[in-house]
Amino acid sequence: MRKALTLISIACMVVPQVGSAQTAALQHLLRYKRTTTTGTCSLPGSGRLATFDPSVSNTVYKEIAGSTAATVDGDTVGMLKEANASGFNLVATADSSVRPTFGTSGGLYWINFTQSSSQILINNSALGVYSGGAATMIFAVRLTATGSNGNVFSEGSSINPTGTLYAPVQQLAGDLNDSAVTLKDDSGAFPIVSSLQYDEAYPPNTDVTVIVVDTGSSFRTYIDGVADRAATSYTRATSTFGRFSLGGAYRQTTVATPLDGRIYYAGFYNFAFDATQIANATACLKAKQGR
Repeated sequence: MRKALTLISIACMVVPQVGSAQTAALQHLLRYKRTTTTGTCSLPGSGRLATFDPSVSNTVYKEIAGSTAATVDGDTVGMLKEANASGFNLVATADSSVRPTFGTSGGLYWINFTQSSSQILINNSALGVYSGGAATMIFAVRLTATGSNGNVFSEGSSINPTGTLYAPVQQLAGDLNDSAVTLKDDSGAFPIVSSLQYDEAYPPNTDVTVIVVDTGSSFRTYIDGVADRAATSYTRATSTFGRFSLGGAYRQTTVATPLDGRIYYAGFYNFAFDATQIANATACLKAKQGR
């Protein structure tokens, strides 16, 4: 049975202190074993913009109108409600094959997106992830790394199908296993375009957690709690957003780079997480995947 939104305490492994040579070897091991160094599942209560969590009862519906709850594996998803009842709900672009599907097995819950059907969930307003000056985005996902590049989420222009875009969780077009970020501003310039953030972030059909921290002047991506490289700096410019999407990019009325895979959880905050918050969020995200 699906549950109400709660915090689950899960202890993770604590890594002992070691010498510099051992530390380097351990960091290399952590990167490829996807292991967090420490953390107990807890998420900040303040600064939260939105949470999308299909494990929360009465948040997933078959139709755009939200008339019939999706409860069975394979049900269509026309509406995904924000889990804290803020009213910032997501809908499919039509009550047709463009709807993603509800997934459930073994007490786990997720939304399945199929790229070939351009399945996506949208809101015709922006959430304001970029406009706050700093943000953290957290996800539990499983991507196929097949087809063409996809976006886990985006904010985009409401007036131009190729206009302003904030897409910090992309599969890199040249290598779908890699994670990248793209930012396009109102002038049409790209402060960052397809910038590699994490090499081999998305092994095909493998559960991973993704946390992207945007300080307002740099991006850094953490996969299963571990960063692959230093933060990427950028210069902010005027960027006006009027669309939000989960499972692809959406600008004006145009769907682009839809996702192929599943999303167990998506959360958005208006500040940059610190190291402890990243570790704790990673523990929460892994729990959503049964890890």
